[in-house]
Amino acid sequence: MRNELIPMYRELYHIYHMLNRVCWNGMLPHCALAVSQKQRRSWAYATPFCAAHCPLISINSSACSRINNDTFIGIMAHEMTHIWQYAQGRRGGHGRDFKNEMRRIGLDYTNQLLYEDSPLVFTIRLHRMRNFNVTACFSALRRGDFNRRDQLDFYLAYRRELFQ
Repeated sequence: MRNELIPMYRELYHIYHMLNRVCWNGMLPHCALAVSQKQRRSWAYATPFCAAHCPLISINSSACSRINNDTFIGIMAHEMTHIWQYAQGRRGGHGRDFKNEMRRIGLDYTNQLLYEDSPLVFTIRLHRMRNFNVTACFSALRRGDFNRRDQLDFYLAYRRELFQ
């Protein structure tokens, strides 16, 4: 992975950890994040396991290069709600447990903010203070030379750096 892409990946992991701390009190497992240029039908998706033996959120760089920071944080919260389902031993999906958890953190099923004093709005305000542009990040990542193996290697190194 090229060195200029590393700060962008760090910021994506920062968003994950910030949402985890604020919305789930840090209870979600560590999660690998991957950026894909091949996804066509969704903004992102979550799976319970990947090659690093942890949950994975794969993000569509083409779609996310056209959205603002607040929308991206909502997308991450949506996918992290699936990670929450997996951590609870449930299957993923958009059933009642998913919708209730989304409402609890401040989103409805269509990723619309529900109330101003929600954990998600607090997270969005915290992220605004960082002055990081998600659109520029995904635009750079779309041009980047990376593969899934590089991304998992970065995840493992980042995890060691932060948590061990």
